[in-house]
Amino acid sequence: MIEESYLAVLYISGFIKEEVKIMTNIRIERKSVRNVDFIKSYSMDNLKIYEKVTEAQAKNIGFREVGDVITPSQKYGSNCYKNINGYTYADKTKPKESRVVATFYMHPYGNRNSEEVLVDISRDCYPRVNVEPYGIEIELLMTESEELFVSVILNENIKKYYLKEAMNIMLEIFGGCYIGDTIKFSEIRRRRVNWILLPQGTKPSEHIRNLDIVHNEYKRQFIIDRFEYLEACEVEEIVQGLNSFQGYYAFVMKDYCILESAIYGNATYILRRENWEEMSKKTKGELLEEHNVVARIEHTKNWQKYMKNQISSLEKSRECANKDREA
Repeated sequence: MIEESYLAVLYISGFIKEEVKIMTNIRIERKSVRNVDFIKSYSMDNLKIYEKVTEAQAKNIGFREVGDVITPSQKYGSNCYKNINGYTYADKTKPKESRVVATFYMHPYGNRNSEEVLVDISRDCYPRVNVEPYGIEIELLMTESEELFVSVILNENIKKYYLKEAMNIMLEIFGGCYIGDTIKFSEIRRRRVNWILLPQGTKPSEHIRNLDIVHNEYKRQFIIDRFEYLEACEVEEIVQGLNSFQGYYAFVMKDYCILESAIYGNATYILRRENWEEMSKKTKGELLEEHNVVARIEHTKNWQKYMKNQISSLEKSRECANKDREA
């Protein structure tokens, strides 16, 4: 196994050019890979990228029990971050344009005796090109001998476009992983673990006050103000995000759901209200698909004004719909 793994690492690193026969299960230990052509020697129908874990390791990653499916937390590094949030890059072939790059409270003209106001900071920047998140998920599985493994869920989209990214995510989390097409896992029922219901009366704003999410106190206050505004609305329940939704809170209302972020620089999403049990099973990409999103509100100084208008518009639409049904 050691020799086979060593040859495989040399092969994918590009140090040897001759054909190397990859055995059915190998282990790779490195920070990342640039080329995954060697995977073509495997049966793609049975291909697995996996790592053996202890119960404590599984719990630390975010699993509760066998069958849990999660999107790895962005805390592990850039690959996991891009997997959740996607990324952007500057398109320097186009002219610069004005864009809001920060919003926070400040004293007008530096006058400390004046009342603080929200201010948008803008600057000329190259347009940003958005690259969508990969949407790679991992699951906790068990063999017949009751050994625990974390394995990548390799659907057709991941196999076609994101095999390299899937391997790099596992390497980022564990420092190594196995690749093979012969290991067998016990049949399980999958369950996504993305949200946890907060106790009645819990106010996220109070929790956020104690978090070191931003060092600038004026930016922190802007985040708290947004949450306090939503807490004052008619909310049926508040749900806290886990793993890929870490930093998000879902304010579940009668006809819609507001997804707000405690992470500075993100946006607020108003989603169509479905059965929350079904919504909670979706990945971040699935939840924020265009047909689910009623509105996306940027975190600027006019956030409260836009949010108030959106909520008012939604309530009017509901009243009109109710009248039509009664008629």
